[in-house]
Order: sequence, then structure tokens, then C-alpha cells
Amino acid sequence: MEQQKKVTTIPASQTRFTSTLITEQKKRRVAGYARVSTDHDDQFTSKENIWTFDGKCELLITIMSSLAQEESRSISENCTWGQRKRFADGKVTVPFKRFLGYDRGPHGELIINDEEAEVIKRIYRLFLQGMTYNGIAKQLTADGVKTPGGKDNWSISTVRSILSNEKYRGDGLLQKTFTVDYLTKKMKVNEGEIPQYYVEGDHEAIITPETFDMVQREIAKRGKGRNYHSGVHLFSSKIRCGQCGSFYGSKVWHSTDKYKKIIWRCNHKYDGGDKCSTPALTDDDIRVTFRNGQEIRA
Repeated sequence: MEQQKKVTTIPASQTRFTSTLITEQKKRRVAGYARVSTDHDDQFTSKENIWTFDGKCELLITIMSSLAQEESRSISENCTWGQRKRFADGKVTVPFKRFLGYDRGPHGELIINDEEAEVIKRIYRLFLQGMTYNGIAKQLTADGVKTPGGKDNWSISTVRSILSNEKYRGDGLLQKTFTVDYLTKKMKVNEGEIPQYYVEGDHEAIITPETFDMVQREIAKRGKGRNYHSGVHLFSSKIRCGQCGSFYGSKVWHSTDKYKKIIWRCNHKYDGGDKCSTPALTDDDIRVTFRNGQEIRA
């Protein structure tokens, strides 16, 4: 039975100003569309039979440049209209050659690739178990798992992208980016300048909606700054300062002599202003306290 999907329009929330001044650099780009040279040396174009520095030809060059610009703008608008019409109709697609977990179906739909789907599930599972983006990337690289682009080395950004991609829960957010300038083809992240479309239930999910939402909450909870999550050590992001609420982090004292030892203290103890008065703890003290706590709970 065909899966029912729901398309929700997210209206634009910002005003766009498209009337920008035409600079000399832009004039030269426009002239390029008419295949007319604008270099400082006088040149003859065999196609148009024009001497570029001939005063009589200056008007002709300007007209040809304007026509070329208008043609380029018209083509760009037609392509943009077609893309946005597909978005409004809720047609979800992905770059299948660089997208992990799905293959292209006979009608362009997303079909689960069982082998790759296991990698996606593993990434979500490891993250919920407390591993960081970097830790997951290192483990996948060590295990010889290929990236979505077929590379050997995983990056933090690739792991983060997979964990935040709504397509793995069976939905699709369309028009995440848009073209700012039809001449330069510059792309920009859509921050409310133009409408977006959220398609629910478009294809079979690899990750359940409940698990996906749990991961998004965990991403938001780890955050940055004082609440930044670290998975470098067993006790990383497990101990909080009782005064400012920041996490404790490990530091090495006397790293170059025989008195070397690992201590834990508030990561923001010396950030300025009022210093936290919470004490530093040794690695051994924390291990003993942790074991005692486990025994009491048992």
C-alpha cells in the first residue's frame, strides 16, 4: 500500500532585497555571457564582427550584454520555478551516489539499502550511548566503513549531518538552500528568506521517529560552551561544578617531572570574574567515589 504523506509549507520569515547595485565586476561577468571581451586591449570578435574599443560598437556591446543577462535570468527563473513546484508537490530526492542508507527506486523514490542502513542505525546507537561525533568517526574509520562519498576517513561533520538528517525518520525538509545570484550561482542556507516544505511519511524510515527525536534532544543538550559534551575520558561530562554548573575536566599537573598526576577541576574555574571555589579532585579520588557509589546502588 502506498505510504500516505503530508506536505506542510513553512512560510518565509525574512524580507529579501534583490535590487542590488551593478558593479564593474558584475558588468564584466554579464559581458562574458555574450562572449564579448572586456579586457583593456582592443580585440576583434569574429562571431559578432566587433572591435571592442570601437566607439560605434560600444552601444551594440551593451545591448548584447543586456540580452545575454536577460536570457540567463529567464532560464534561471524557469529552472527555479520547476524546482520549487516539485518542492511544493512534496517530491523528495537525495544525491543517491553520496547518500548513505537509501537507493534510488524505479520511480526515483527512496528505497532502503539494508547493508548501509545498519551503519546508520549503528551511528545513532553509539551517539545515544554517549559517544561524541569524533569518537564515532574514529571508530567507523578504524572498522573500515566507507563514508557516504565512498572515502575511507570519516569526519565529524559527516557524522553530525547523518544524526540531524530528517530523511532517516522517513520525512524530508525541502529547499534548505537556494541560489542567491543567477550569474555567480552562489548558494545560501535558507534562513527564512523563501518558503520551505516539510514532507511527513514520504518513505520508509531507517530510524524510528522516537529515536530520531531523542537524538535531537541529546544534540541540543550537549550544546556548546559550558554545557559542551566531551567523550574523551570515562568521566568526561559526568561531573558538574556545584557552584557554576559547568562540567569538570581533566588536567595534568607536573607533566614533565616525577610528580605528574591527573586532576579534575571546573572547566571554567579561571574564566574571569568570580572564580569557582569548588576543589580539584584527583583521578584516584573520583574512581574510589565512583566505585563506592556503585556498591551502594547494588
